Amino acid sequence: GVCGLPGEALLALEAGDLEAPEARRTAKRVMRTLVDFLLQGRPLKSRDLFRNKGRKRNE
Repeated sequence: GVCGLPGEALLALEAGDLEAPEARRTAKRVMRTLVDFLLQGRPLKSRDLFRNKGRKRNE
């Protein structure tokens, strides 16, 4: 496949079919790559956001 992505999984993604585990793994890899590209290497701060939200509930 292109860039190490399985062609069958890419076709499944195009069709919107995420039933197969390989298609879900590929979708996850593609999304992570796109987010990283859009953030230009900056860290995604959502983990900190959700971690702090959980602390506020417990206080």
